[in-house]
Amino acid sequence: MTKNDYLTLKMQNSLQVVYEYYREKFEKDKHKPFLGQQEFFVFLQMYMNIHTVFEKVCDYYNKKFEIVELRDAEGNLISFL
Repeated sequence: MTKNDYLTLKMQNSLQVVYEYYREKFEKDKHKPFLGQQEFFVFLQMYMNIHTVFEKVCDYYNKKFEIVELRDAEGNLISFL
């Protein structure tokens, strides 16, 4: 995923960010089977809090792409720097 792809998905609060992380980190020699998007989210919701996972994945990409979030006093996102 590129930085622009990530920022677009992040601005939409799209859970697609989580699936893209899964695709990026999937190692076919270690993990089997590769799950389609629908199967992945069903599995994920059974075992994890999807919003917590979303936040952790966003933290990963923020660090990877060196993104700083500008927020207002209430914590609402204004822009990315």
